[in-house]
Amino acid sequence: MKKLLPQANSLDVIIETFKYCIENPSYRKSELADHIGYNLRQADYYLNACIYLDLLDTDGKATEYSVKLYGLNEQLRLGIYERIMNDHLIGKIFTHYLVFSREGLKEFAYKEVALQYPEYGEAVIRRRVSTILSWCEEIMTFVKFA
Repeated sequence: MKKLLPQANSLDVIIETFKYCIENPSYRKSELADHIGYNLRQADYYLNACIYLDLLDTDGKATEYSVKLYGLNEQLRLGIYERIMNDHLIGKIFTHYLVFSREGLKEFAYKEVALQYPEYGEAVIRRRVSTILSWCEEIMTFVKFA
């Protein structure tokens, strides 16, 4: 079964969501939403992003990968960046960004998402592309200042 493509633009919020879930293994979604400061629908978006990045399993529990990553603490963000860049779809879009900068990036990303997720409608694809591009932007900003 193919994972849902995430709709969660903020990697900071993804990290906070992940940390809360790993530190509170019997959490309720409403408690998570209250703690982070988003509504229940946004909680689903950020939990799905954690699942997509293999930080949580489909039951919302920490994966073997995420337990190792969490133990690295200061390397957590870098581990997530690595996971994003190694993802087949997002990595391809990120590589396009590296090679061609932003020239035609949105169109390229749209085509790639539409190919991989033909069941998604136009509006859904645009929202998912927005997430992917925001993640790529964050990684590029980090690389520029590292």
